[in-house]
Amino acid sequence: MTVAPADSGDSDPSYAVEGDAIADEIRVVQSVQTQRSMPTLLLGNLVAAAIVSYLDWDAAVSSYAVYFLAGMIVLLLPMLRSYLRLRRMPRPERVSRRRIRLVEIHSLLLGLSWAIATLLIISVSSPINGVLVAMVTVFLAFGAVAQMPGLPKASAAYFAPMIVATLGSLYVNDIVEADVLFLLAAATLISLPRSAWQGWQDVCATVRLGQEKLQAETEAHQHETEAVRSILEAIPFPLVVTRETGVLHASAQAARQFGISAGDNVSGLNIVDFFVDPVDQQTMSELQEERGRLEEYEVRLKNVRGEPFWASLSTLPMLYEGQDCWLNVVYVIDDRKRAEAQVADARRTAEEQARVLEAVSGQLAKYISPQLYKAIFSGEQRVAIESKRKKLTVFFSDIAGFTEITDQLESEELTALLNQYLTEMSNIAQEHGANFDKFIGDAMMFYFGDPESRGAKEDATACVQMAIAMQRRVRELHDEWRALGIEQPFEIRIGINTGYCTVGNFGSEDRMDYTIIGSEVNLASRLQSHADVGGILLANETYALVKDWLLAEQGDTITVKGFAKPVTTFRVKGIYDELVSGGQVIHRNIDGLSLTIDRDRLELSGKENAIHELENALAQLKD
Repeated sequence: MTVAPADSGDSDPSYAVEGDAIADEIRVVQSVQTQRSMPTLLLGNLVAAAIVSYLDWDAAVSSYAVYFLAGMIVLLLPMLRSYLRLRRMPRPERVSRRRIRLVEIHSLLLGLSWAIATLLIISVSSPINGVLVAMVTVFLAFGAVAQMPGLPKASAAYFAPMIVATLGSLYVNDIVEADVLFLLAAATLISLPRSAWQGWQDVCATVRLGQEKLQAETEAHQHETEAVRSILEAIPFPLVVTRETGVLHASAQAARQFGISAGDNVSGLNIVDFFVDPVDQQTMSELQEERGRLEEYEVRLKNVRGEPFWASLSTLPMLYEGQDCWLNVVYVIDDRKRAEAQVADARRTAEEQARVLEAVSGQLAKYISPQLYKAIFSGEQRVAIESKRKKLTVFFSDIAGFTEITDQLESEELTALLNQYLTEMSNIAQEHGANFDKFIGDAMMFYFGDPESRGAKEDATACVQMAIAMQRRVRELHDEWRALGIEQPFEIRIGINTGYCTVGNFGSEDRMDYTIIGSEVNLASRLQSHADVGGILLANETYALVKDWLLAEQGDTITVKGFAKPVTTFRVKGIYDELVSGGQVIHRNIDGLSLTIDRDRLELSGKENAIHELENALAQLKD
């Protein structure tokens, strides 16, 4: 029962006849069945030998049967060795007749060993032990037939000597009655061959059906391959069928593109040879394994003459000639790549021009306000001579005594000092959202409300807060300027007015200025000239918009051309919250009550009058 491994050279060479193919497959099945049943057969024979020896050891020794049992065990050793050697090997493709004959001869030797041992031990055993030994041999015989349905000759060679020897011993030693022995012999000699024959027929039928199925699948694969070839040839763009790195088939379009033979006459070609960079082929293979397919993988390929071209590869898994392959669809994209290169060149040129324009516009932005710069470049503001009326808050400032200061400083010192001052003030103006209009020597002009407005009240609030921040910053700069040896630091005056102005582009078609004009602008300029040194002077319209949070005292009225009545002015004293926290002012503002007490302005007598007035008001409120 030795397992028959794959044949190395002594098997039948012909596979042309269907009968030979079935016979070859049967021998493979016989070898596989023997290998699978080997553990059961080994264990069965060992256990049977142990049982027979245990039943009557003295009889086994005295009859010399034990030696033949030992010989049987020795014959089992090659079976064990064969099983251990072949148990992890794959199913053999071919098994020779000689190997099967060796299995049959080995089975006969085992059967003869059991037959002799049975004759000897039954001849000296008691009737009961003789019957038990006979039962053991019968079980072994039926087990062999059941375990090896594909090896009827081997199983017959194994069980025939055993059965004959067993029945003969029972008859010769008069252990079983003749009629009973006859029935036992008839049942055994009929059932065993019949079982072996039926098992053999089942194996043959199974093998025949498997061969027919294999032949049908082979024909189906052939038809499928022919159909795939027809489809490949009908598709009007290059197609290549590959397995691993080998080329199996190339359509006519692919053959022309790569300069190779069409159809299946492409054996020996390696797809790596068609990649400009072999690394791209390795990357493509890794992506195929990872994704299961590949779509529009752009890569540089070349034909057999080494001429490169751009291609977009899409790959799909497919069965070709019954094996897993890849269908590679090749789109030549040289024209698209040239167009992309032209677009990329154009984009680089545009980006370079944009950088130049950005640099130029960045320089131009220093000459106009950020708000106007943004409006022009976003298209919100047209560069044309046109204007509109808007309510603005206008800011003017200048340096008090600037003429005297210029006489005391060298021009270089004056330039540095003035530029520092204008830079500091411009930074504050930008933080508060002011729209820069112009520098006029030492004077500055800003306005709020164009091109963007947050509302008249918010615009006025931002402008006044900016003016307060400027005055504070100038006072902070005094120590720095004195440290530089400037005896008379800058002091500024600020005027602020709110009203409707004309705003827009003024000038010629070739040179224009975006600015504001009108009587409200003139009033802001006049307020600045009437403001105290280091002070801020507001028009009544502006003060009305900020009086909720700003303390101011009424100043002198001024007469301005374009205004029918004198203009009431207000001098800024400070922000209520700051003055209250510093203890300079008492301020309360609730619905129906507004109270402001300037403690710095109240002398002793004034305080008494103020207390008296408050007490009178409180008495009236209680009534």
